[in-house]
Amino acid sequence: MARATSIFEPAGTTRLQAVGLGDGWTTSLAGPIAGYRDGRRIWTYPSRWTGLTAQYYDPLSPAAPGLIVGLTRLSGEPLKLAHPDIGPVIAANANNGTINLLTRDGLFIGMVGRDNRVGKAISAFPASPRGLDMTDQSFGMEHFFLNMAQTPDGKVYALTCFGIVRVDGLDSVRRLPDRTLAIGNDLLAKAGAYLASPESAPRLSKRVRPLDVKTNGPAPELDGKLNDWAGADWATIRPATSPKSEDGLVEAAVCVSADRLYAAFKTRDARLLSTNSGETPQAIFKTGGGLDLMLGADPAADRKRVDPVAGDVRLVVTRVKDKPVAMLYRAVVPGTTAPVPFSSPWRTVTIDRVEDVSAAVELSADGRGSYEFSVPLKTLGLVPSPGLTIKADVGILRGSAGVTIERLYWHNKGTGLTADLPGEAMLTPAMWGEWRIGAE
Repeated sequence: MARATSIFEPAGTTRLQAVGLGDGWTTSLAGPIAGYRDGRRIWTYPSRWTGLTAQYYDPLSPAAPGLIVGLTRLSGEPLKLAHPDIGPVIAANANNGTINLLTRDGLFIGMVGRDNRVGKAISAFPASPRGLDMTDQSFGMEHFFLNMAQTPDGKVYALTCFGIVRVDGLDSVRRLPDRTLAIGNDLLAKAGAYLASPESAPRLSKRVRPLDVKTNGPAPELDGKLNDWAGADWATIRPATSPKSEDGLVEAAVCVSADRLYAAFKTRDARLLSTNSGETPQAIFKTGGGLDLMLGADPAADRKRVDPVAGDVRLVVTRVKDKPVAMLYRAVVPGTTAPVPFSSPWRTVTIDRVEDVSAAVELSADGRGSYEFSVPLKTLGLVPSPGLTIKADVGILRGSAGVTIERLYWHNKGTGLTADLPGEAMLTPAMWGEWRIGAE
């Protein structure tokens, strides 16, 4: 019988494990989840947010199919499903109230239980009558000792400290027949065009109301403490993991005073900017953490535009070797003859002008994850006026070891891609929200 054996325990997480599955197969949970056969790694499955605390940095929807968040440990012995082609099935707990099922060759079957951020309250368990449908129930956070068990007749049960749950439907699991899927440049281009189109924007963005940008107050003191941002309209870049706490919450606010634009960020991540290596200055958005603004400075530009136009700019602010670095990306500059290319094996996106504006930008931090910066309005090409509304967005970049691993924004939620340089470089105004400048 296969036995779970601990092989790895990184600091700050619960114990991670590996299990032998017969026929030379072994699966390790030490993120990414990986399968080995005869000592050679055959497959991996994404599990970026592994352990108890890492899940708080999950930027994606907790309801996303197949997204494993907060993986902790194996949930008992491997399961044997009815159909012989399935093979042994691994069950692994996640700290958000789910049990994740995968085949030994790396195919995700599904989850038992719901993410605690979207599932029904676990308090319903003690009074639940026998036979209650548990489809939308979450097992709750930190259900460390939950196990899956299988009886001789093949039935599967989840054993919890709140009761025993029978898991139905696993006998219907089947493998799809092998098929060839041809993905060419034309298909990739169509997918990219759709994600940058107005048709996808409502699906990916929840907030309709513009972000109010005040212009009548004194300039904030750039000390990172954010005490003088009272009354600001805070944009939620990423919501908290629980309604009862601010864990994981990321917010930003913007204001204008005199001839400068000011931006404040509550990230609760003191190391956010320290991860940027700056190895490729023109692609500073690719080499680690940063603070990110995107805006359309031309109020006459078409609000429904898909492609950027003159006046659409992006400002990325970070630190490299303890020095502030700010790069400005002007997507379209009339008369440009040598735009800056950002290429992958299948496409190239160009930005007409990339400028180092570090000398014009002031940056501060409080050492606990709050940041402020200011930039001259003329650098952005922005001319505020009372009641002016422009297309814009605000967000952050998270990094690790000199690589950007997450892109989080207030309005554009189609930013999960971090492995395609052109996609990360391009400006997509159709996905931005609106800033209402001069709102009082």
